Amino acid sequence: MLEWLVNWSLFSAKALTVGLMVLIVLGFFAAILSRGRTAPPPSEGYLTATLLNDSYEEQDDIISEALLDEAQIKLRNSQDKKRRKSEQKQRLKAAKAQAKKGGETIIPKERTIFVADFEGDVEASDVATLRRIVTAVIRNAQSGDEFLLRLESPGGSVTGYGLAAAQLERVKKAGVQLTVCVDQVAASGGYMMAVVANRILCAPFAVIGSIGVVTEIPNLHRLLKKHDVDYDVFTAGVNKRPVSMLGENTPEGIQKLKDDLAEIHVAFKDHVVEHRRNIDIDQLAEGDIWLGEKACELGLVDEIRTSDDYLMRHADSAKLIELKYVHPKTLGEKLGLAGASMVKTLSQKVSTQMAKINVLS
Repeated sequence: MLEWLVNWSLFSAKALTVGLMVLIVLGFFAAILSRGRTAPPPSEGYLTATLLNDSYEEQDDIISEALLDEAQIKLRNSQDKKRRKSEQKQRLKAAKAQAKKGGETIIPKERTIFVADFEGDVEASDVATLRRIVTAVIRNAQSGDEFLLRLESPGGSVTGYGLAAAQLERVKKAGVQLTVCVDQVAASGGYMMAVVANRILCAPFAVIGSIGVVTEIPNLHRLLKKHDVDYDVFTAGVNKRPVSMLGENTPEGIQKLKDDLAEIHVAFKDHVVEHRRNIDIDQLAEGDIWLGEKACELGLVDEIRTSDDYLMRHADSAKLIELKYVHPKTLGEKLGLAGASMVKTLSQKVSTQMAKINVLS
């Protein structure tokens, strides 16, 4: 057993070494090829649109083939064809009725629900993608269409999430119905975004709330003082930098920071009340969080429902178009991802073999 373990360890080390050497060689050749050339401007990426209805229909077909015989499948397909033809006739009938009243003859189209994701981090960096998707929705949405945002965020930067909330405001101002689905968490800045929606849905155990403001600043002044290190700050304006990480913080400076946080908190509460007039903001704006069921009782959200359930229920009555903004990866990023994937794979293999050894021993 010991000999086998030694052989496996040597094999893993050799494989890792070979992988690293391959990455180094690829990087070397990439540097040679790019030498003497002007680097092209970074690509801004591109938008993709996927019809989610197709995936539902493909799943239905797979299940039907397993459950139904050939005759039943033909019958179902025939019924689906008749249903679609009936819906088309109803739209034509509505258009003709509108024309008789003197209106323009327009064939009503099938309603579209545009779907996108927002994965929030501390800086709300996904807002760069959100703003492009919002622009695409506004330019292409028609009367009766909807924008569904699957939002996940524990909060972060006031400026970042303030801008993200402003992007969602653009959707409503354009007359497009805005729905936000929270499957796991929309707290603090995340809820600042969610509250803009016409309707908020969340899963039963999703985390909602945290209507508060916080900042954390480590102070190393006493450590520097202990080692006889001076740290001087020169400002023009008494409130330019009220507190410091390295200098001595005064009671006046600390109070100024608290006043600033309180002012931001008031703006946050006003923002929530503007969109949720039926809630008791004084009760709910102390930084607490609630699970979905309780958040619904308090009026912070409108309905307990997952995004999957919402989309499934509308798959037969609307076109579901998922929008994503893809950022092309540079050669360096691709090599880095390849290296990380190789190391992860080797690590998993070693862990698996070690687990087997533990079981055998």
